[in-house]
Amino acid sequence: RGMIFSLHVIFVGGMWLCLLNFPVPQVQVFLDQTLGAGWRSVLESIVQGSFGVTSLAVISAIAFNIALLFNAERNEQFMSPSMNAMVALSCYIVLLGSSESWPDLFSLNHGLIFAVSTSVAVSFVFLRLASLRFLRISSTVIGHDPTTFQVLNLMPAATLTIVLFAGARVVFHTAFPEGIDVSQMLINSLFKGQSGGLGLGVLYTGVSQLLWFFGIHGPNMLFSLEQGTLNIAMLENIQAAAANTAPPHIMTKGFLDSFAYMGGSGATLSLILAMLYISRDKGNRRLCYLALLPALCNVNEPLLFGIPLVFNPLYIIPFLFAPLVNILTAYAATALDLVPRTITSAHWTTPALVNGYVATGSIAGTLLQVVNLTIGALVYLPFIKLSERIHFKRQRNAIKTLHDFACNALPGPNGQKCMSRSGFEGYLARSLADDLVYALKQSDQLFLAYQPQINTQTHLVEGVECLLRWRHPTYGSIPPPLTVALAEDSGVIDDLGAFVLKSACASFGRWKTGVCDDFLISVNLSARQLENPALTETILGILNDTGTPARHLEVEITESVAVTPIDATYTTLFGLRALGIQVAIDDFGMGHTSLRYIKEFPIDTVKLDKTLTEESKNGVNDYIVRSIMDLSQNLQLRTVVEGVETLEQCERFQRMGCSVFQGYYFSQPLSSEECFEYITSYKVSEAVVEEQDVPQGVEVESV
Repeated sequence: RGMIFSLHVIFVGGMWLCLLNFPVPQVQVFLDQTLGAGWRSVLESIVQGSFGVTSLAVISAIAFNIALLFNAERNEQFMSPSMNAMVALSCYIVLLGSSESWPDLFSLNHGLIFAVSTSVAVSFVFLRLASLRFLRISSTVIGHDPTTFQVLNLMPAATLTIVLFAGARVVFHTAFPEGIDVSQMLINSLFKGQSGGLGLGVLYTGVSQLLWFFGIHGPNMLFSLEQGTLNIAMLENIQAAAANTAPPHIMTKGFLDSFAYMGGSGATLSLILAMLYISRDKGNRRLCYLALLPALCNVNEPLLFGIPLVFNPLYIIPFLFAPLVNILTAYAATALDLVPRTITSAHWTTPALVNGYVATGSIAGTLLQVVNLTIGALVYLPFIKLSERIHFKRQRNAIKTLHDFACNALPGPNGQKCMSRSGFEGYLARSLADDLVYALKQSDQLFLAYQPQINTQTHLVEGVECLLRWRHPTYGSIPPPLTVALAEDSGVIDDLGAFVLKSACASFGRWKTGVCDDFLISVNLSARQLENPALTETILGILNDTGTPARHLEVEITESVAVTPIDATYTTLFGLRALGIQVAIDDFGMGHTSLRYIKEFPIDTVKLDKTLTEESKNGVNDYIVRSIMDLSQNLQLRTVVEGVETLEQCERFQRMGCSVFQGYYFSQPLSSEECFEYITSYKVSEAVVEEQDVPQGVEVESV
């Protein structure tokens, strides 16, 4: 998450870096003439302010996210993520020491792994120190502002953390006054005895890739080896070509740049091609389109941090092996004289397919790159599939969790059920909310399904419940309660409600010549909609625009609305009744309903909770249903039994006096056209005599 948080910094730097080093001289001349001589200094400042401070962005973002996870896993005192980020940043500066080294270590090239390590270490120390009660300032000393309290409360732990890391720096520099570069010592010992050839190229590439996987700029760490061996081999090839003699070396720096690292470290141009070919994740596909231009110029950081590839165990195998396979293929082709040896050192931003030609002076170099791009894409394909399977499973689990929040959780302090959640679930909720706003402007994602309501006494379909459906292009079917919760959280519930009502009235307009005189279209209203004083006027406007008589519309409210009404709810419902619109209470019978509210509300219909259709121990459910039926008859309320799935259920409720049913035994939710066909062709006598061949199972939740 820390890497992804810094993606905008990486992407901005990558784009302008490509433009600064664009390998076509005519373009550079055009920019100089058009923008003037100062354009380069402006772009260099942008690169320095993006690539040049990447380590600072990463350390802050990682510390921030560690604190979020720490808070999510514990029910103790809240630890400020911003405070943790500031402490980590301060300790990082303390450990760096002299400001002369800052520009180099702040950058992506040299400071990333140190930044990551420091961020994790500081967060570990600070958050645990902050958990110690004796290191907290008492709230009675601080005042009333909660932000001030959070900062001052954690100040002792923050101060102690910075002091500890400053002490660690003093100890280190006392023990090693000249400093010690352990990584460089290990690299020198690893490459000891390597003089060139295929072995050196494979080892160099493997180590470079492994370093990059852990956020360390591999080529920079191997710079001395590159200068001492690979560049010398490249220079000897250039001199041989100038003397019209055969170049002596296959393995050169130009060879690796042209045939191993197409798109940058990890052969990421192959990853882009594979992703665009097979990926079903639209987010990754968009990222690949954005990263395509930088990758063509061998700037691969947008992918390293965006997918991400760095620290991602799902991609470690192709990230390591795609360049190695490319080396073996290119080395074999060159050794067999199918491709000339590299005789020119192209600038590192020269686009792929072009640098193959430039480096070898032959179109065969470009063709070899095409072959290697294809092979690299094949290496990445199975891992993309695996990654997306895991990712989509995680998404579905997160959607299920959000669905549970939408159904059962109380709104947070800001009135939101889902969007205020932390972690991946909160991110997904906010992303889905944005998608919902977009879907309301389109015509292909949101739609209604209609489930018939059957009267077994009149042998007619006397109504339908209009059920909202959202078919998301990436996540598939989104549960209706989650859709409504997201609409409420994001403030578009009134727009969503208007969409549902317009769609329902439009369907009724197509059906009205084939339905009974007292046919009802039943539409659900959320508690948030009922709080809108303009709801009655909005509904009346839609009825007038669609030519739908008010007596054919029924609005459903949940039992919780009836239990905890507010004045606006009363006003709205009585206003709707005054227009001739009927009102129903959904899921009645298993909540905390107050009969006083049921009596006071303008109710026309009671819909029995689906759990009452199940057989219960000692027949308790049947007693409840009989009591509700008696109540409904006394109050002259229409009763609908939901969730009827078998003939036995239907007959049992008929014996208790029920006559209006809704459920999979009669029909699953249907499209508008299918529902009208069902209404006009339905024969109730057949439905109650023999069980219809319809899908069995849990009824889809309605909204």
